[in-house]
Amino acid sequence: MNENNEGVIRISDAVARKLQDEVTKANAPEPQLAAVPSPVQPASGDRNEMLFAAPMETLTLRKRHEEQLQKLEASWRKRSRELETQNRDLWKSTTTRLSADLTSIEQKYTHKRRYDAICPDIERKVEECYTTNIKAPLKCSKQVLEFVSCIDVAKRNALLQG
Repeated sequence: MNENNEGVIRISDAVARKLQDEVTKANAPEPQLAAVPSPVQPASGDRNEMLFAAPMETLTLRKRHEEQLQKLEASWRKRSRELETQNRDLWKSTTTRLSADLTSIEQKYTHKRRYDAICPDIERKVEECYTTNIKAPLKCSKQVLEFVSCIDVAKRNALLQG
């Protein structure tokens, strides 16, 4: 052997192309959906060898494709769980905030005033009359008119004071 060729291995053009294709594939980003490659023609032209090479590449691509699908599925499941958790947290915070706002509005705008009874003596007389005259409530009309006039006087006084 010549000293210039020492350490050099000679390969056929077909093998060189195949190695170049493999280097290109390894450096290129992995595609989302891998296409089935065409069968590689062996240098020797043996037909059995060609049929054996294509299914191995197809199986490899199918395996890669399944791995990609599993990774994507796991990623989507994880994202779905994150969104469900986020949605649950938003629901809790919104209901808490709404409850607090409703309580605040209730306290601010609804006044639970305590009123003193107006004409309590006459009211008591009306109640007693109705209790004793269950079957004849018209007998209580005199007490009811007295109660209504007492209420009217109280209304006029409230309007004049307020």
